[in-house]
Amino acid sequence: MAKKLYYKKRIEETKGNVKQTWRLLNEILNRNHKKKMLAKKFKVDGKEVSDPNQIAELFCKYFSNVGPNLENKISPTHLSFWSFLKRNFVN
Repeated sequence: MAKKLYYKKRIEETKGNVKQTWRLLNEILNRNHKKKMLAKKFKVDGKEVSDPNQIAELFCKYFSNVGPNLENKISPTHLSFWSFLKRNFVN
């Protein structure tokens, strides 16, 4: 209860000051403004990779293949896409 009253009072004090209000909200939500550091090493296919250029390439390769990889997991069907539409659509 004391914590609730404390923050209620603090919010009242920051009324009209958007910057102070956001600072207080971030404090309440325990948000840290420090930049999170990216890991320096990654394991890919059981091998440790630490070269930044190679890491960037591997991320690029992974994300550029998300669509095709998902497509490969979808079972083929003989149904037309029209069978999924409940009404007639002109356009």
